[in-house]
Amino acid sequence: MFILSDVYRLLVGIGDRVLSPSMKQLVKWEHPAGPKYVHFWSPVMKSSLVVAGLGDMMRPADKLSLNQSISLAATGLIWSRYCMVIIPKNYFLGLVNFCLGLTGLQQIARIAHHRYTHPDQMSMILRKNLFKLITSIQIEFIRHHRVIPMPDPMPYTTAIWRKRFPFRNKTQFEVTHDEVYTKDMQLKTLDERRQEFDPQPIRVDKVNIGFLHPINPVSKSENRERFQHYAKQRDRADLKRLHYDGALRLPLDEVREDWLSSNIFSNNLYAIANHYGLFDDLFKHGYFYPRIPLNINYPYENEQVTPVYSGNRLYAKDAREKPQVEWKSSGKSDEFYTLVFTNPDGHLKEDDAEVLHWFVGNIPGNQIDQGETLCSYLPPFPPNGSGWHRCVFLLYKHRRGRINFSEIYGSFPGNSVSLEKRTFHTYDFFDKFCSQLRPISLAFFQVAWDASVKDVFHNTLGMKEPRYEFDFEPRYVPPQQFSVEMAPFHTYLEQYRDRKDVNEEVIKHYLSMTCPFNGYPNIPKYPLAIPNEKWVPDWYKYELAKYHKRQGKWKMMPF
Repeated sequence: MFILSDVYRLLVGIGDRVLSPSMKQLVKWEHPAGPKYVHFWSPVMKSSLVVAGLGDMMRPADKLSLNQSISLAATGLIWSRYCMVIIPKNYFLGLVNFCLGLTGLQQIARIAHHRYTHPDQMSMILRKNLFKLITSIQIEFIRHHRVIPMPDPMPYTTAIWRKRFPFRNKTQFEVTHDEVYTKDMQLKTLDERRQEFDPQPIRVDKVNIGFLHPINPVSKSENRERFQHYAKQRDRADLKRLHYDGALRLPLDEVREDWLSSNIFSNNLYAIANHYGLFDDLFKHGYFYPRIPLNINYPYENEQVTPVYSGNRLYAKDAREKPQVEWKSSGKSDEFYTLVFTNPDGHLKEDDAEVLHWFVGNIPGNQIDQGETLCSYLPPFPPNGSGWHRCVFLLYKHRRGRINFSEIYGSFPGNSVSLEKRTFHTYDFFDKFCSQLRPISLAFFQVAWDASVKDVFHNTLGMKEPRYEFDFEPRYVPPQQFSVEMAPFHTYLEQYRDRKDVNEEVIKHYLSMTCPFNGYPNIPKYPLAIPNEKWVPDWYKYELAKYHKRQGKWKMMPF
């Protein structure tokens, strides 16, 4: 390989010195697809397929392969189009592929003409294919015969025999019946199980309740200019050199602004919200594409903030204070927004209800301080043991002017912290105001219990803190019997021991190895590399390996 490379470089050097400038221009010596570069030699090698196809013109048509001719014709025609699209355009390769496609089409025409004029040979081919189909059906039928086990008079002896000789034929204790394989004998698919569970399901198509088009759409000419700019940037040699050297620096702020102004941002945020089930739990059969970014930051320490993105996890203590909410608006005098902060997972009594944490209506532009606060801010309070809660910020844009929420919807909680008054249903709210506003953006985060939630329950809500525990079903243990499995006996026997006894054994071992004055013992760097004692049974070796890896019951070990 290295010798061929040296020979190639030698020939290229001779061509650079010998060929005149006019000859180089004639043969396109410096062109990226010329003889000086590798793009020229690919069609040279591929032209051998064209030569082979022309050689097949001398063969009789009944000796030609139809599948091979179709593959060559498709390859040639597809690549002839591709050679005109790539950069640099390789006309030589396109010509070779076009000739290859014509050769393949000529062979296909010869095969079709021969089969049309010789129907007897065509019937022979059909009989061969039909014979293969019948044979495969018979094999599939034999494969799906039901195997009914015959009562074994000596089950213990049979088990020992199968354990000692696992590679022998095991069908001597079984009898096969020629029984038709019907559909009720196989496992049912998910669609069949759904059909049994709900024979007549109600199909409801989802409706787009938001803005159908972007706020600031990008024209086709701008998209065309952008792609042309991308193509020029990819061909720049200086940028490639900086990229290879690791010195290329991108303006991340400009990249983020470009992403936020494109449709990709709306599609990504919609996919994330749909993945977390926000549309199903809030709007049931409705959905929308967020059209503008919603920037939400919770104050942290000093000048630092805790941002809210798309489902990021926060501590409950980080969301105790009212956040800073910003978005872009056109600045028109008759443009109003409404911001709703709700928790679809936080209601303590109703499964389908939400907890309203914040409601600010009739916001002129993006000046949230001048809006009408109908529900004061209440920090999230996920109870202990309830898992992660989804806290959602929804931004609505009014269609025309201000809205009198209290007159249409009813009374709002205001500064009250009563959970009964803060019970909220986003679907009912939007059902009443669907003709006056539409959702335009959203942002959400996930929050779980921490120590600050206790203070919210005791001092803010004035109630005892609830605690939830999941009631796990008891672990299934099969009836104890003689085991013929290839497994250590202690693994089989330990599943019948009481969990308290197993935990007590681990704790006693932990206390025996821990000294109140010296702390934890020194653990070797590679505990699995320590040789075992002589004459140790295999089951004990497996147990030592689990102990060193901290697997199984030894997960509780702190060191």
